[in-house]
Amino acid sequence: MNIKKILIYGIGSIKNRGCEALLNSTIDQIDKNVEIIAATFDYEINKNMYKNRISKVINHYKNDLTKFTDKEKNIYNKITSMPYDYNNYEDFYQRDVIKELKNVDIAIHIGGDNYCYPRKEWMYSINKNAKKYNKKTVLWGASLYDEINDLELIEDLKKYDLLMIREKISYNAIKQIIPEERLLLTPDPAFSLKPKEILLNKWYKDKKIVGINLSPLTIKNKENYEDTLKLIKYILKKTNYSILLLPHVTVEEVDDLKILRKIAENFKDNKRVYLEEKDYNCQELKYIISKCEIFIAARTHASIAAYSSCIPTLVIGYSVKSRGIAEDLFGNYKDYVIPTEELTSDILIEKFKFLDKNQNAIKQTLENKMPSLYKESKNMYKRMLQKLEKLEKQTICQKEKCIGCGVCATICPKEAIKMEINEEGFFYPKIDLKKCINCGLCREKCCINNKKINQKNYKDKSCFAVTSENNKIVKQSSSSGVFYFLAKHFIENNGIVYGAHLNNFKVRHIKVDRIENIKKIQGSKYTQSNLNSCFQEIEKFLKDNKKVLFSGTPCQILALKNYLLKDYKNLYTISVICHGVINNKILEKRIKEIEKTFETKMKNINFRSKINGWDIASIEYETERLKKVYKFSEDPMMNLYVNNYILRENCYNCPAKGKNNCADIILGDFWGIYNIYPDMFNHHGVSAVILNTKKGQNLFNSIKQNFIIRNIELENIVKYNSLYEFSADKPLIRNTIFNYLNDNTFTLIDKTFNTKELEKAKEKIIILTERNNQKSFELENIVNSKRYKLINKIGNIKNKIFIRRRKNDKKNI
Repeated sequence: MNIKKILIYGIGSIKNRGCEALLNSTIDQIDKNVEIIAATFDYEINKNMYKNRISKVINHYKNDLTKFTDKEKNIYNKITSMPYDYNNYEDFYQRDVIKELKNVDIAIHIGGDNYCYPRKEWMYSINKNAKKYNKKTVLWGASLYDEINDLELIEDLKKYDLLMIREKISYNAIKQIIPEERLLLTPDPAFSLKPKEILLNKWYKDKKIVGINLSPLTIKNKENYEDTLKLIKYILKKTNYSILLLPHVTVEEVDDLKILRKIAENFKDNKRVYLEEKDYNCQELKYIISKCEIFIAARTHASIAAYSSCIPTLVIGYSVKSRGIAEDLFGNYKDYVIPTEELTSDILIEKFKFLDKNQNAIKQTLENKMPSLYKESKNMYKRMLQKLEKLEKQTICQKEKCIGCGVCATICPKEAIKMEINEEGFFYPKIDLKKCINCGLCREKCCINNKKINQKNYKDKSCFAVTSENNKIVKQSSSSGVFYFLAKHFIENNGIVYGAHLNNFKVRHIKVDRIENIKKIQGSKYTQSNLNSCFQEIEKFLKDNKKVLFSGTPCQILALKNYLLKDYKNLYTISVICHGVINNKILEKRIKEIEKTFETKMKNINFRSKINGWDIASIEYETERLKKVYKFSEDPMMNLYVNNYILRENCYNCPAKGKNNCADIILGDFWGIYNIYPDMFNHHGVSAVILNTKKGQNLFNSIKQNFIIRNIELENIVKYNSLYEFSADKPLIRNTIFNYLNDNTFTLIDKTFNTKELEKAKEKIIILTERNNQKSFELENIVNSKRYKLINKIGNIKNKIFIRRRKNDKKNI
């Protein structure tokens, strides 16, 4: 990979020598010709660090969500037109980092255990924006948890291109939610940190030393403090060791010296106890630690300095990282780690005695392990690039934008690509690298990577409101039957029509060349259609001068035209105004639920039944024994669908909306007809027809005698059907819903998440937020409201209030 500029972010103060060790050992691996930008939470201390390697240091501004200074208000107003809310607040404070994201090749999140602390929103903000700018992101040498069940955290972790995990406990937890192909188990980079020899004072001379590093994070109460004193008294009384009290973090809020000075005060007259107060850097501290016989550490990187110096070490640990690292080294952690909550003087003394008794065996184990650990740690950057390069070869386009069209699989000359169903039930390409010849055709033909359609052809649009008095045809159609008459005209003139067909409750595109079969491809199917090999068939027919009419979603038409890369005069295309798509897995789940509830087999589904009228959207389930019709708002699957909870990921960022819709004719429901032409309103169906090209105009002119037609402005269509121009909004708990779908019924999910109440709550919060936005920048009124707390409860994640204003301010989330 050609990397010229890197952003390293998540850096704490270098007064925390663990942060310094991480950064030092990381930048030491990076090629000298690569420019490094570093983002830190302690800008004043760190701004001049490693000037020979870091070209620019920027600020992770620390924030307080309820305190916003006048100066910050003014800056906020200048840099954003967004409403003041929780999500934008984080974007504001990470503005310097987000700005640099635009200019780098890769962003490395270096914080080894940043995710183990309560406040994670700043990381979510950076990750979100990195994906917005299509930047590769890596989580570097991290620890997490024994189990990961915070769904907001899971969504964030999935955004990384690569996660490099430093111990197996976290690795085994994260591989349950992230494919292992995007994971690397690596040592902490600080295992390769080089010690720097220094001249030590005379206290160190001719002594056998037990080094002790304590932290305010581990010595939390009087009992812990007394336990530590008892250990030191035991060592002084029962052994000939001297005690070195060694700080590893001197950041004011969590300064190790606060504890160590208090400990030292108890032994001020004992020359065998020494408190090292000189301000040494991480390499110098590693040299001092290497002079100890035994080391007792509260700080992770103090323990890593000891391990990598082959010093028998006991860790007082407060998170998974200490247990995980010890277990990887010794096969178990129980003899080498005391969890903070289990700290007692008896256990401390017992573990110390174990280390003292087994010094030689422990040293031998560490001496055997360290050469390979050093090598692995030293080569992390190289391994990262190799892994990213391999992953890049396996990726056609950014996963979040993939429309699942299958063009890449169709075009591959070696059949190295298959469309496989992911955990949510949607199709995504999978490359067999053993078959791949790196020809690049898959990426070249991908409509996400290369939008080669000439949009100049689609500027002048004619728009109509259309209805029909042919009740038989209208009844079979979602709206007024326009598609039927277009398809009929095509077939009557020796043309071929392609459309989506529901068969055995799976949707796929089929060819229709007989009028009696048009009904197979009439009507809405909200499940994504499998295109199979129809693009190849269409290309063959076009080359044989056959007329082809293709009907599909806007993205499918974009994919078809990118696949053909030629404007065939005999190709006509029709797109729907698309809300988004679900998948067969979701549909099958709902079918089984219906069959179980009514103890009968399903025969057919009509996604847009008109039993309640065209204007009251309803779904009809036809079983062997009965028919059940539900309004969308009453059917748990369709309720989730219309509220955007179960759409394919790319539907929230559709590449073929508005001016990017390259179909000749665009069809949709004219929901606002009553307000524009009240006399046209009926319960059978009124269509909005947008003629996008002259070809589309000529085709529509050939069938318009079958309809009642009124001219209309495009803006009046968009006003009532904004999905023509805008993608569906992604709900905050979209991923939560999918996680619940695996193990729960639709009915239970609908009750659990109570989407109707949630939508009402969000509307109220939007009003409240905007009101507060006008008055002040304070959040208290919002975060203390019952409705906010309702949203916070849902799905065991902290749901942030997010408002995105559309260009025309016509629709809010």
